[in-house]
Amino acid sequence: LSCHDASLAVKPVFDRFQSVVITSGTLSPIDLYPRLLNFHPVV
Repeated sequence: LSCHDASLAVKPVFDRFQSVVITSGTLSPIDLYPRLLNFHPVV
C-alpha cells in the first residue's frame, strides 16, 4: 500500500515561482485541491 502526498511534488514549483496557474478538466470539487496541494488560492 502506498500513499502519495502531492503537496511534496508541487512544493518546489510553489517555492520557485510567485504565481502558479493550475488547470485541469477535473478540478472538482474546487476546494479540495488547495488542501491536497497545501496552498492558498487567489481567485
